[in-house]
Amino acid sequence: MVYRRKKEGEDNKPIFRKNKKVSKLHIQDGRTIASLSTEYGASKATISNWVHNYREECRNEYELMQEAYKLRLQLEEA
Repeated sequence: MVYRRKKEGEDNKPIFRKNKKVSKLHIQDGRTIASLSTEYGASKATISNWVHNYREECRNEYELMQEAYKLRLQLEEA
């Protein structure tokens, strides 16, 4: 896992590249937390926390990804 140094004014939560990747897989691609837990060897609670933290940190990006996912589902149904 890769840490980045805390900038002044930031909280103490370390940010991992894997967290962001796993969170995007759940949000963008609709992967279940259970399948990601199995694949990445982290507990379901941990992955759920990663997703929650990612949503808080990237609220705008998250909303755009959710909209893209909904549109992709609509295209698949058509």
